[in-house]
Amino acid sequence: MKISYIAHSSFLVETSGCSMLFDYYRGEIPSVDPGKPLYVFASHFHQDHFSKKVFSLAEEYPFVTYVLASDIPQHLRIPESLKTAVMDPRTTWSDERIRVETLRSNDSGTAFIISVSDNNKIRMLYHAGDLNNWHWDEEPDSLALIEEYHAEMETIRGRHFDAAFIPLDPRLENHAQDGILDFGKYADADRIYPMHMWEDCGVIERFLALPEAEPYREKTAAQSFYTDQIPEYI
Repeated sequence: MKISYIAHSSFLVETSGCSMLFDYYRGEIPSVDPGKPLYVFASHFHQDHFSKKVFSLAEEYPFVTYVLASDIPQHLRIPESLKTAVMDPRTTWSDERIRVETLRSNDSGTAFIISVSDNNKIRMLYHAGDLNNWHWDEEPDSLALIEEYHAEMETIRGRHFDAAFIPLDPRLENHAQDGILDFGKYADADRIYPMHMWEDCGVIERFLALPEAEPYREKTAAQSFYTDQIPEYI
């Protein structure tokens, strides 16, 4: 499985049977095999997670399916010619290649859990979208957001993922790492890809320097993955 970083919370994941583009809104999308299905995921309508530019991919690639959180059609018209799966939180959708589950975001839209076959092995992916421990100091709504995050994490207790894409937002300052640390209390991942870093990739090294980050140091994608944009194979 090949994983490429594009920008912010956008990644391209390529398996032996398909390609998956997550939360694209800007940047250069790597070319993929046009003979394979391409799944375009958008976790919610916020402008840093979705751009209607992705609809033009259907002009370039013959086998495109759009997997969209249900808040997106509430904000713009989806071209009827496109193959789409519109997903509410806490629902599932599948075709002959992948199975998708959604969680309820405590910000907007959904998080995605994807199971996909790759060289006769089932791969499990988690893309959080904007589901996170949004612990804002001195914000009265923080406690409710934290409780909502823990409730969603409870639904995936004990699950294992090959790759997990989780916010590490430097705007949260001393709480930037809380979402990743909380995820690890409920689930596990072979590889963790921080995202939603607003181009401050140094937050990765600040996180990994913390004593509580010790279990994550070997499994977290390094800052160079983002700055050099060299794909990883896992």
